[in-house]
Amino acid sequence: MFPSDPTPPSPPFVPGQIRTVSELTSSITLMLEGEFPFVAICGEISNVRRPYSGHLYFTLKDSQAQIRCVLFKNQQRFQGKPLVDGAKVICKGRISVYKQRGEYQIIVDHIASEGIGDLQQDVERLKEKLLAEGLFSQDLKKKLPAFARKICLITSPTGAAVHDFLKKALERFADLEVEILPTAVQGDRAAREISAQIAVANKRGWADIIILTRGGGSLEDLAAFNDEQLARAIHASHLPLVSAIGHEVDFTIADFAADHRSPTPTAAAEEVVFDKKQLLTGLGLVRQRMEYALTNTLQRKKNSLAILEKLLTDPRRIIDHYKLKVDHLTLNLIHRYTKKNDLMGKRLELCRQKLTDQNPERQIAAAKIRCAALSGQITQQMRDRLQGGKEGLAKQSTLLDALSPLSVLGRGYALAMTRDRDIIRSVLQVESGDPIRVRINDGIITGVVEKTTMNKRNGRDERI
Repeated sequence: MFPSDPTPPSPPFVPGQIRTVSELTSSITLMLEGEFPFVAICGEISNVRRPYSGHLYFTLKDSQAQIRCVLFKNQQRFQGKPLVDGAKVICKGRISVYKQRGEYQIIVDHIASEGIGDLQQDVERLKEKLLAEGLFSQDLKKKLPAFARKICLITSPTGAAVHDFLKKALERFADLEVEILPTAVQGDRAAREISAQIAVANKRGWADIIILTRGGGSLEDLAAFNDEQLARAIHASHLPLVSAIGHEVDFTIADFAADHRSPTPTAAAEEVVFDKKQLLTGLGLVRQRMEYALTNTLQRKKNSLAILEKLLTDPRRIIDHYKLKVDHLTLNLIHRYTKKNDLMGKRLELCRQKLTDQNPERQIAAAKIRCAALSGQITQQMRDRLQGGKEGLAKQSTLLDALSPLSVLGRGYALAMTRDRDIIRSVLQVESGDPIRVRINDGIITGVVEKTTMNKRNGRDERI
C-alpha cells in the first residue's frame, strides 16, 4: 500500500469472538498437548540449572532454534550421567504450557545420548507411518468410563504386573470384576496373541474397559508392543483401551495407539478404578451439603414470608407516604435550584472582574513600566561592571609591571647568557674565551670571557 491510499476499515468486533487471555492460553494448551502427546527431540543442552526444588531446568537447542525443558526430581533417578552444557542428547517427553508466563516447554521423562540403533530406528519409522495415518489422533481417543466395574486384563498371568494391578484395584473397589485374558507379553508370538485377545474382548463385549499391561524391560523386551499389527488392533478396539506397559520412562507404539497411557500397572489401577471409600465419603458430604442448603433455603423463605406479611398494609398509607416524599423532593429541588442560581451569579461576576483585570490596555501600560525599570537596571549594571573591569585592569597592570624582569633591569641589574642563550648562574658554566651575551635595560652587550673568579669560601680564594 502507498501512503496516500485510504486506511481500510477495521473488522467489527463480535462479542462472542472476544476471548480473555486465560481462555486463549487454555485453547493453545489443549491444541499443543493434544497434537503432541509425546515428542522425542535431539539437540544440544545449554543453561543447565538446578534450583532449591531439585528439579533440572535446561535449554535444548540446535543451530536455528531452542526450547525450554524440565526434568523433575522424581525422574532423575533414571538418569545415568549428569547433564552438562554442550552435551548432545535425545529427550523424550511431552509438550506442556506454563500458563502463568505463556510459555511452552517439554516435560522430559527420559534423556539418552544422541544416536539410536536399528531397532529404535525401525520403531521411529513405524511411529511416523502410523502417525501420518492418524492412528494416534486425539480426536479418535475414546473416553474412559467414570465408574468401571468390569475390567478385561490382557497380560501374562504369572507376571508381576497383574499382581500389582489387582492389589491396588481391589484396595480401591473390592466388588470389582476382573477377567484375565492370558497371553505372552514377550517373544515372536506375543503381538499376535495380544491382538487376538483384544479381538476376543471386543467380540464378547462383557467388560467396560480393556487394560493391556506388563512390567518394564529393554527395547528388545518390549518389541511386541511396537508391532504394527498390535497397534492396528488397539486402534480398531470398540472398547476403551488403557496401556500400562513398563516403567514411567518406557514408551511404546501401543501407548500412542491406546486411548490412554498409564506409566505403570499400579497407576493404571488408580486411574481406571474409582475409590469406593472416597466415593462414599464424597456422596456423604454432598448429601450433608444438600440437606444444609435445603434447610437454609426453607428458613429464608419463611423469613421472607414473615416480612412480607408485615409489609402488607393499607394501600392508602403507602400513597400518603409517597405524597410526603414528593413534597419533600419538590422543596429540595427548589432549594437546590435557588442555590445553584446564586452560585452561577457569583461565578459570572467573578468572570467579569477577571475580564476587566485582563484588559490589554492595562497590561500594556504595566508592561511598559516594567520595561523602563528593567532598562534602567540593565544600564546601571553595565556601568558598574565596566567600572569594576577598569579598576581590576589597572591593578593587574601595576602588579605585572612590578613583577616584570625589565623593571629589575631598570634598577641597574644585568642578565648574562651563554652562546646558547642559557642564563649563567655559576662561573662553572663558562670558560675563558667563551662568547657571552649580557642583557641590560636598554639593549644587549656581546663579549668574550677573559677569566672567571670564584667567590671566597671558608677563608680561601678559589680560582679556575
